[in-house]
Amino acid sequence: LLITAADRRQVVRYTMGAEGSPLNNVGNAAFAAPSFGSSRSLDGIDWSWAPDGSPADDYLVFSMKETVASNYDLNLIRRDSTGSPILLATPSTSFNELDPVFSPDGTKIAYVRGVGGGNQLFVCTIDYSASPINCINEVQLTHTATNQMPCWTYDGTHLLFVRSSGAANWDIYATSAASVDESIPPVNLTPDTAGTNEAHPACYPQDNSELN
Repeated sequence: LLITAADRRQVVRYTMGAEGSPLNNVGNAAFAAPSFGSSRSLDGIDWSWAPDGSPADDYLVFSMKETVASNYDLNLIRRDSTGSPILLATPSTSFNELDPVFSPDGTKIAYVRGVGGGNQLFVCTIDYSASPINCINEVQLTHTATNQMPCWTYDGTHLLFVRSSGAANWDIYATSAASVDESIPPVNLTPDTAGTNEAHPACYPQDNSELN
């Protein structure tokens, strides 16, 4: 469990085991100006947000940028906060990379990149054997509309995500993690909800259910 608590002066991050073990403070740093949705990173220097913990409970992946004017990039840091954040090398250096989430087996990361006039869904494989750890075999899953908030199904075969096209409402879609450039078209799971928005899908660990 990762808990982020913040006010206008500082952000504090804690981790706690699912069994209810004591809180472990993994980051406490002041920041100069309040900014909704962003905070200072664990090293107290850079802007970071949207952390996700690995299934093995040893790493956190998150989006970070070095200055207010720079882009968000994917980074890893050890859960116990030892060592510095590791920049995951991805092909893009001029677009924001956001909403990273580990696959259930911890071998891949799904994330969103602001490219092509909208946010598109990508997946890469984590090369833990590299020094430093790196992101390889990147695959672009979507090419249309604006997509965000990816979530893996429990078996790692599909991703749920939120999509909007133009002025349309937000709907929850599902896509195969093996789909490349929408070769397998995403399926709209909430098509009959005109006038309402659905967001923040969450997959349960033991079935394919989703929670709106």
